[in-house]
Amino acid sequence: MIPTLQLGQLGRAIAGAFDPFFSSVLALLHFDNTAAPQTFIDVVGGTWSLGSAPFNGVTQNTTAPLFGDASALFDSQDLIRKSIAVPSLDGDYTIEFAHKSDGTSASGGQVVVTIDNAGSSFITLQVEPRSGGVQFRVRRDNGTTFEGPSVAATGTSPTQWNRFRYTQGSGTGYLFINGVMLGSFALTLSIADGTTLTIGGNQTVAAGFRIDELRVTAGQCRSTVDYVVDAAPFPDA
Repeated sequence: MIPTLQLGQLGRAIAGAFDPFFSSVLALLHFDNTAAPQTFIDVVGGTWSLGSAPFNGVTQNTTAPLFGDASALFDSQDLIRKSIAVPSLDGDYTIEFAHKSDGTSASGGQVVVTIDNAGSSFITLQVEPRSGGVQFRVRRDNGTTFEGPSVAATGTSPTQWNRFRYTQGSGTGYLFINGVMLGSFALTLSIADGTTLTIGGNQTVAAGFRIDELRVTAGQCRSTVDYVVDAAPFPDA
Protein backbone atom coordinates (compact mmCIF):
# COMPACT_ATOMS: atom_id res chain seq x y z
CA MET A 1 0.00 0.00 0.00
CA ILE A 2 1.30 3.46 -0.89
CA PRO A 3 1.34 5.68 2.25
CA THR A 4 -0.97 8.68 2.23
CA LEU A 5 0.62 12.15 2.32
CA GLN A 6 -1.09 15.52 2.62
CA LEU A 7 -0.29 17.78 -0.35
CA GLY A 8 2.11 19.96 1.66
CA GLN A 9 4.08 16.93 2.83
CA LEU A 10 4.22 15.52 -0.68
CA GLY A 11 5.55 18.79 -2.10
CA ARG A 12 8.36 18.89 0.43
CA ALA A 13 9.23 15.26 -0.22
CA ILE A 14 9.45 15.81 -3.99
CA ALA A 15 11.49 18.98 -3.61
CA GLY A 16 14.11 17.16 -1.57
CA ALA A 17 15.25 20.49 -0.14
CA PHE A 18 17.89 20.60 2.57
CA ASP A 19 18.54 23.31 5.16
CA PRO A 20 22.22 23.51 6.18
CA PHE A 21 21.17 25.19 9.46
CA PHE A 22 18.37 22.74 10.29
CA SER A 23 20.09 21.55 13.48
CA SER A 24 19.76 25.12 14.83
CA VAL A 25 16.02 25.44 14.13
CA LEU A 26 13.94 25.98 17.29
CA ALA A 27 10.52 25.99 15.63
CA LEU A 28 9.23 25.05 12.17
CA LEU A 29 5.52 25.06 11.36
CA HIS A 30 3.78 24.50 8.01
CA PHE A 31 0.23 24.74 9.48
CA ASP A 32 -1.02 21.89 7.26
CA ASN A 33 -2.80 19.73 9.84
CA THR A 34 -6.32 19.91 8.41
CA ALA A 35 -7.24 16.61 10.08
CA ALA A 36 -6.93 18.31 13.51
CA PRO A 37 -7.18 22.07 12.88
CA GLN A 38 -6.25 23.07 16.44
CA THR A 39 -3.27 20.72 16.76
CA PHE A 40 -0.12 22.45 15.54
CA ILE A 41 2.67 20.17 14.34
CA ASP A 42 6.21 21.46 14.87
CA VAL A 43 8.69 19.63 12.66
CA VAL A 44 11.45 19.91 15.29
CA GLY A 45 9.20 18.73 18.14
CA GLY A 46 7.59 20.27 21.18
CA THR A 47 3.97 21.08 21.95
CA TRP A 48 2.17 24.25 20.89
CA SER A 49 -0.73 25.04 23.24
CA LEU A 50 -3.73 27.27 22.59
CA GLY A 51 -4.11 30.40 24.65
CA SER A 52 -6.59 30.47 27.50
CA ALA A 53 -10.22 31.22 26.66
CA PRO A 54 -11.34 33.41 24.98
CA PHE A 55 -8.00 33.62 23.15
CA ASN A 56 -8.05 30.02 21.96
CA GLY A 57 -9.65 30.35 18.54
CA VAL A 58 -6.57 29.76 16.34
CA THR A 59 -7.35 27.21 13.65
CA GLN A 60 -5.71 25.83 10.50
CA ASN A 61 -7.82 26.98 7.58
CA THR A 62 -7.76 25.67 4.00
CA THR A 63 -8.69 28.99 2.36
CA ALA A 64 -5.89 30.11 0.01
CA PRO A 65 -2.72 29.15 1.95
CA LEU A 66 0.66 30.22 0.62
CA PHE A 67 1.85 26.61 0.37
CA GLY A 68 0.45 23.20 1.17
CA ASP A 69 -2.96 22.42 2.57
CA ALA A 70 -3.71 25.22 5.03
CA SER A 71 -2.52 28.26 6.99
CA ALA A 72 -3.20 29.36 10.57
CA LEU A 73 -5.97 31.91 11.13
CA PHE A 74 -5.61 34.27 14.12
CA ASP A 75 -8.49 36.52 15.20
CA SER A 76 -8.38 39.23 17.87
CA GLN A 77 -6.02 38.18 20.70
CA ASP A 78 -5.80 34.50 19.68
CA LEU A 79 -2.42 32.88 20.31
CA ILE A 80 -0.49 29.64 20.55
CA ARG A 81 2.58 29.02 22.74
CA LYS A 82 5.50 26.62 22.93
CA SER A 83 7.69 26.31 26.03
CA ILE A 84 11.34 25.88 25.14
CA ALA A 85 14.81 26.80 26.29
CA VAL A 86 15.49 29.65 23.86
CA PRO A 87 19.14 30.79 23.73
CA SER A 88 20.03 34.34 24.72
CA LEU A 89 18.82 37.00 22.30
CA ASP A 90 22.21 38.70 22.48
CA GLY A 91 23.43 36.22 19.84
CA ASP A 92 22.64 35.54 16.19
CA TYR A 93 19.01 34.81 15.24
CA THR A 94 16.65 34.46 12.29
CA ILE A 95 12.86 34.60 12.56
CA GLU A 96 10.83 34.32 9.35
CA PHE A 97 7.21 33.80 8.34
CA ALA A 98 4.57 34.47 5.70
CA HIS A 99 1.73 36.80 6.73
CA LYS A 100 -1.58 37.90 5.23
CA SER A 101 -3.91 40.35 6.98
CA ASP A 102 -7.70 40.17 6.70
CA GLY A 103 -7.85 43.99 6.60
CA THR A 104 -5.96 47.25 7.02
CA SER A 105 -5.66 49.76 9.85
CA ALA A 106 -4.42 53.35 10.12
CA SER A 107 -2.64 52.55 13.40
CA GLY A 108 -1.67 49.64 15.62
CA GLY A 109 -0.21 46.31 14.66
CA GLN A 110 -0.56 42.54 14.58
CA VAL A 111 1.86 40.75 16.90
CA VAL A 112 3.22 37.70 15.09
CA VAL A 113 6.13 36.23 17.08
CA THR A 114 7.20 36.89 20.67
CA ILE A 115 10.11 35.39 22.60
CA ASP A 116 10.03 36.07 26.32
CA ASN A 117 12.10 35.29 29.38
CA ALA A 118 9.82 34.02 32.15
CA GLY A 119 7.20 36.65 31.33
CA SER A 120 9.47 39.66 31.88
CA SER A 121 11.82 40.60 29.00
CA PHE A 122 10.40 40.34 25.49
CA ILE A 123 11.30 40.62 21.84
CA THR A 124 8.28 40.91 19.55
CA LEU A 125 7.93 41.06 15.76
CA GLN A 126 4.96 43.18 14.70
CA VAL A 127 3.32 43.62 11.28
CA GLU A 128 1.38 46.84 10.68
CA PRO A 129 -1.21 46.42 7.88
CA ARG A 130 -1.46 49.92 6.40
CA SER A 131 -3.52 50.73 3.31
CA GLY A 132 -0.48 52.30 1.62
CA GLY A 133 1.82 49.34 2.22
CA VAL A 134 2.72 46.74 4.80
CA GLN A 135 5.07 47.72 7.66
CA PHE A 136 7.34 45.65 9.92
CA ARG A 137 9.08 46.44 13.21
CA VAL A 138 10.63 45.01 16.37
CA ARG A 139 9.42 45.69 19.90
CA ARG A 140 11.14 44.76 23.14
CA ASP A 141 10.52 44.75 26.89
CA ASN A 142 6.86 43.76 26.69
CA GLY A 143 6.10 46.25 23.95
CA THR A 144 7.14 49.41 25.81
CA THR A 145 10.11 50.16 23.53
CA PHE A 146 10.70 49.87 19.79
CA GLU A 147 14.02 48.50 18.61
CA GLY A 148 15.25 50.13 15.41
CA PRO A 149 13.06 51.57 12.63
CA SER A 150 9.64 50.70 11.27
CA VAL A 151 10.21 49.61 7.67
CA ALA A 152 7.61 49.62 4.91
CA ALA A 153 7.10 47.94 1.54
CA THR A 154 5.22 50.84 -0.04
CA GLY A 155 2.46 49.79 -2.41
CA THR A 156 2.51 46.18 -1.19
CA SER A 157 -0.93 45.11 -0.03
CA PRO A 158 -1.04 43.62 3.48
CA THR A 159 -4.08 41.57 2.43
CA GLN A 160 -1.93 39.42 0.13
CA TRP A 161 0.77 36.99 1.22
CA ASN A 162 4.00 38.76 2.17
CA ARG A 163 7.24 37.23 3.44
CA PHE A 164 8.96 38.64 6.53
CA ARG A 165 12.40 37.94 7.95
CA TYR A 166 14.19 39.39 10.95
CA THR A 167 17.84 38.53 11.41
CA GLN A 168 20.49 39.66 13.83
CA GLY A 169 24.21 39.11 13.72
CA SER A 170 27.39 40.75 15.02
CA GLY A 171 25.41 43.33 16.99
CA THR A 172 23.14 44.43 14.10
CA GLY A 173 19.48 43.70 13.41
CA TYR A 174 18.07 43.48 9.86
CA LEU A 175 14.44 43.75 8.69
CA PHE A 176 13.26 42.19 5.41
CA ILE A 177 9.97 42.22 3.52
CA ASN A 178 9.67 39.91 0.49
CA GLY A 179 13.43 39.35 0.39
CA VAL A 180 14.38 43.05 0.40
CA MET A 181 16.46 44.37 3.31
CA LEU A 182 14.63 47.59 4.22
CA GLY A 183 16.34 48.60 7.45
CA SER A 184 19.12 47.77 9.87
CA PHE A 185 20.03 49.01 13.32
CA ALA A 186 22.51 48.56 16.15
CA LEU A 187 21.10 46.14 18.69
CA THR A 188 20.50 47.27 22.23
CA LEU A 189 18.63 44.08 23.17
CA SER A 190 19.86 42.40 26.31
CA ILE A 191 17.50 39.54 27.01
CA ALA A 192 18.67 36.44 28.81
CA ASP A 193 17.68 32.92 27.78
CA GLY A 194 13.99 32.80 26.95
CA THR A 195 11.40 30.29 28.03
CA THR A 196 8.47 30.73 25.64
CA LEU A 197 7.76 31.23 21.93
CA THR A 198 4.35 32.80 21.23
CA ILE A 199 2.54 33.31 17.93
CA GLY A 200 -0.26 35.88 18.01
CA GLY A 201 -1.72 37.70 21.01
CA ASN A 202 -1.75 41.42 21.88
CA GLN A 203 -3.18 42.65 18.58
CA THR A 204 -3.97 46.36 18.51
CA VAL A 205 -5.97 46.26 15.25
CA ALA A 206 -9.39 44.70 14.65
CA ALA A 207 -8.47 42.65 11.57
CA GLY A 208 -7.40 39.06 11.96
CA PHE A 209 -4.49 37.58 10.04
CA ARG A 210 -3.06 34.35 8.62
CA ILE A 211 0.38 32.85 9.09
CA ASP A 212 2.02 30.20 6.92
CA GLU A 213 5.57 28.78 6.98
CA LEU A 214 7.08 30.00 10.26
CA ARG A 215 10.69 29.20 11.21
CA VAL A 216 12.88 30.32 14.12
CA THR A 217 16.63 29.65 13.94
CA ALA A 218 19.04 30.29 16.83
CA GLY A 219 22.75 30.92 16.35
CA GLN A 220 22.40 31.74 12.64
CA CYS A 221 22.00 35.06 10.87
CA ARG A 222 20.64 33.73 7.58
CA SER A 223 20.98 37.00 5.63
CA THR A 224 22.20 40.58 5.90
CA VAL A 225 21.42 41.63 2.31
CA ASP A 226 18.56 41.06 -0.16
CA TYR A 227 17.77 37.40 -0.84
CA VAL A 228 15.40 35.34 -3.01
CA VAL A 229 12.40 34.16 -0.98
CA ASP A 230 11.64 30.45 -0.95
CA ALA A 231 9.39 29.22 -3.77
CA ALA A 232 8.42 26.16 -1.72
CA PRO A 233 7.79 25.31 1.95
CA PHE A 234 10.75 25.41 4.33
CA PRO A 235 12.58 22.05 4.22
CA ASP A 236 12.06 19.51 6.97
CA ALA A 237 15.71 18.49 7.24
